[in-house]
Amino acid sequence: MKLNTMAAVMSFVSKIENDSASFYRNYAEKYPELESIFLSWNKENSKFEKNDLDSLGVNGSSCKGNECERGIAFSCSSHAAS
Repeated sequence: MKLNTMAAVMSFVSKIENDSASFYRNYAEKYPELESIFLSWNKENSKFEKNDLDSLGVNGSSCKGNECERGIAFSCSSHAAS
């Protein structure tokens, strides 16, 4: 896979972070004895994604589907199921 633009890189990184967060949430449910560990990792992924989007001037209020008002493609957590 070629990532030719910063927008492509950010979209790719955001997808990996969303996928990881989903993995951690699923395993927190599957293994209740490790729930706190998995949920803490999930929280870390969410924090990094928020920081990534904030650094681009993107936030949940300005996103439209998978594109922000600046035209930067991304996959934010509020649209992960879209």
